Amino acid sequence: MEGESMSEWKEKKLYEVCQKITDGSHYSPVAVIKGYPMLSVKDMREYDFDFSSCKNISNEDFCKMRQNDCIPQVGDVLVAKDGSYLKEIFCCKEYRDIAILSSIAIFRPNQNIISPDFLCYLLKTPFIFNYISKNCVSGSALPRIVLKSFKDVCIPVPDLFTQSEIAGILSSLDAKIETNNKLNEKLEEMAQAIFKSWFVDFEPFKDKPFHETELGMIPEGWEVGSLSDIATITMGQSPRGTSYNENGEGIIFYQGRTEFGFRFPSVRLYTTAPSRFAEVGSTLMSVRAPVGDINMALLRCCIGRRVASIKSNCDCDSYIYYLMKSLKKRFDIYNGEGTVFGSVGRDTLRGMLITIPPSSVISDFEMNISKIDSRIKTNELESQRLASLRDTLLPRLMSGEIKI
Repeated sequence: MEGESMSEWKEKKLYEVCQKITDGSHYSPVAVIKGYPMLSVKDMREYDFDFSSCKNISNEDFCKMRQNDCIPQVGDVLVAKDGSYLKEIFCCKEYRDIAILSSIAIFRPNQNIISPDFLCYLLKTPFIFNYISKNCVSGSALPRIVLKSFKDVCIPVPDLFTQSEIAGILSSLDAKIETNNKLNEKLEEMAQAIFKSWFVDFEPFKDKPFHETELGMIPEGWEVGSLSDIATITMGQSPRGTSYNENGEGIIFYQGRTEFGFRFPSVRLYTTAPSRFAEVGSTLMSVRAPVGDINMALLRCCIGRRVASIKSNCDCDSYIYYLMKSLKKRFDIYNGEGTVFGSVGRDTLRGMLITIPPSSVISDFEMNISKIDSRIKTNELESQRLASLRDTLLPRLMSGEIKI
């Protein structure tokens, strides 16, 4: 069986191919210590939710959310609606007792007309992003997609066989990326466990004397200092908008968390008028909501006002990276209830109290962690190449330019 030619594809509006287009709860229940996960756009990642820092709600509130249809069903396509809109889009592959808030949109496809995977990829095309950006977004400080306008977007819809073939090509690339991501998660868990053992629990130093400090008991020879004692902190500054481009002119430019990947940011923009820089190996941190997300600069780059660069003063980039990862909970105060526009400044970062081990200990850690970091880098670079191929194929497949 062969698929249709592009001329036979039908043009339909989104509401015509979906049983439901809505968003999550506009009411945010009180969080409880143990309960059902309540997820927002901040918890979305490329292929699924990150449950590590989400809030939980009571059984009573979960039942209310179920009545209001705020529980994703298998086959639903979930879309980042508020903030970095359309950055994360994925299909719900299994039922789970989770509830979502209004910053996430739910597209429930009519599977007699359009497959969930095909719809998911279609919503990731540059055409959709550009159209939505120009016609369906309101607000500047916190942009939001207006679903009433989004529902009327016209999309090309081939037969289900062609949809399956297109989604199969793209999902094979995504499957390898997801495998790399899961492997990297395990590797980073190992690295963070080593960091915690050395610099939080002090396991290798238990047989040495300890002394009392404002941060608790630490080994003799270690001291308490500020982050600025071991790293140079540079707050980003956005260049003029007219200098932005996507064709490689100038230097790579990262605006914020939008470009962050698992370890290294993806390249989307360049600027010909850079103002603030991050050097190779610098830890990159999101300093505006959400505060505290961490990446690492693979290349010298320009950073915008939503990003800070934290560069080691002693050639210990991995140590700084894992240190900032370990400090992430300190930044939760800036991401709490009522702090949608949370941010952290240079003085706060510079003045953060940390334990500072001897340079020899840091060097030993760098040596121990180097093979893990090298493997993570190799996997992520492969994933970036696969993602680039996928993103090149995506619009050509979805437009019918490449025939199946």
